[in-house]
Amino acid sequence: MFLCIFSFLILQHVNTFDSSGNDAELELDESHKTPITIDTVNSLLRKFAYKSFNVTFQLEIMRALEMINRGRLELTIWSHEYWTIPELSIANKLWQYQNFLKIHLNSRSELKFSPEIIFKNALYFKEHWTPLLNTILEINSNGDIGLHSLYTMDIPCTKIIPTKSKCIKYELCGIEITENQDYGNVDTVCELHYGSLIHDSTKMHLNWASNNVPEANLPCSIELMPYCIIKKIRLSKKQITFLGEKYDELTACFLLSFSTKHYTAT
Repeated sequence: MFLCIFSFLILQHVNTFDSSGNDAELELDESHKTPITIDTVNSLLRKFAYKSFNVTFQLEIMRALEMINRGRLELTIWSHEYWTIPELSIANKLWQYQNFLKIHLNSRSELKFSPEIIFKNALYFKEHWTPLLNTILEINSNGDIGLHSLYTMDIPCTKIIPTKSKCIKYELCGIEITENQDYGNVDTVCELHYGSLIHDSTKMHLNWASNNVPEANLPCSIELMPYCIIKKIRLSKKQITFLGEKYDELTACFLLSFSTKHYTAT
């Protein structure tokens, strides 16, 4: 198991969220005598929980670690979810003393105005505490909302076993992969699926950011000359059917390349 630390901005998407709690901390202007709690925000926004939302989703990769012999890729990411509730601009109780709220959520915090978007195919998932929970809620007086969280998760991978053929093409995760033995690589495709199973496509429109991820060689092992490289990240959107309803789903496909000098397929 190898560790690689890097920062890279991947994706953006429009999203809503789910939290609410009693002890959430809030950064306020000193002139504000009574701090606004997450309960105050929930009471104002609960009525908007079932409106139609446009949600934008952004991922920032902090670390990637290959675990291909277990069929996994470990990712540590910042998840950034953005959406707008225009009616917030007239919420005088929130904007009497400031135009921007920043609330630090904790384990008891629960948002009541969320479409409950999740990482659907995570094999392992944890929230980060350092020592506080790394989740921040931001709201401005224009009604723009952002939820920022630090997670580590494992996502499933499919390994492409080398063959005797000179050149073979595969279709995985919507990506056409060409295996050429002259390059001595073992390629693997890992998939991340993100969306809601509660709010269907008539209530929530989910999208990646307009600025897609540039293709780059991102290391997923810790050596100075890493043997694992994320060669490509492909973003896509599709509609799925779940319990008779249609939902927007975002997919990120990670194409990994391994040097056969260090990697043995098992």
